[in-house]
Amino acid sequence: MDANEAWSGLDLESLFQELLPYNIAMIEQPLPSDNDELLSSIAHPIPLCADESLHTRKELSKLRERYEMINIKLDKTGGLTEALLLEKEARELGFSIMVGCMLGTSIAMKAALPVATRAEIVDLDGPVLLGQDEENGLKYHSGQLHL
Repeated sequence: MDANEAWSGLDLESLFQELLPYNIAMIEQPLPSDNDELLSSIAHPIPLCADESLHTRKELSKLRERYEMINIKLDKTGGLTEALLLEKEARELGFSIMVGCMLGTSIAMKAALPVATRAEIVDLDGPVLLGQDEENGLKYHSGQLHL
């Protein structure tokens, strides 16, 4: 579930408890990235995933008490090399991995596949949102991505 930084001012502890019966895998970025330090002081029984709060390895250490998962997007990290280094360091710190994307063609999504093959959650749906993808694009069927 992606909150897109929109849950400021809500009673998050109560909300997290209300959401428990719905078997939600994780909640992505509930608070704005410049105001997410509150997450370290409240119970969150559903794992939280950092998205806008994370760009490169520099941010990892401050996120440890706030999030259990990070969303790696090649567009944010600066490319595949940094994404792979980010994944390695994040795993060493105990984070689970999500691989996400910005709007883009299958070419951009294919670049993320080396990280996606090891991620717990993969959200490489950028081409689905386009009017037209490349001719030999990825195929999406029943929640699965096919080459």
